[in-house]
Amino acid sequence: MTKKELVAKLAEKLDSTKVEAEGILELLFSEIIIPALKAGDEVVLPELGKLKVRATKERKGVTNGKSWVKPAGKKVTLKVSSTFEI
Repeated sequence: MTKKELVAKLAEKLDSTKVEAEGILELLFSEIIIPALKAGDEVVLPELGKLKVRATKERKGVTNGKSWVKPAGKKVTLKVSSTFEI
């Protein structure tokens, strides 16, 4: 599902315009979910799972005779809820 499709469904369910629905979606992510993840908090999405940030290790390797280093960082993971079924 694309963002456009998600906005259309949200507008339909809320009986509002697509512009209003897109504003709500943007607000949800930019003001609530992303800042919470950046602060190191876990975000629980009922029926779907938990989003959280975890650290990654530094990685080293060799490709085509050239060595490279990928620095340590962070990534967002989703642990799917045990009640989630397709």
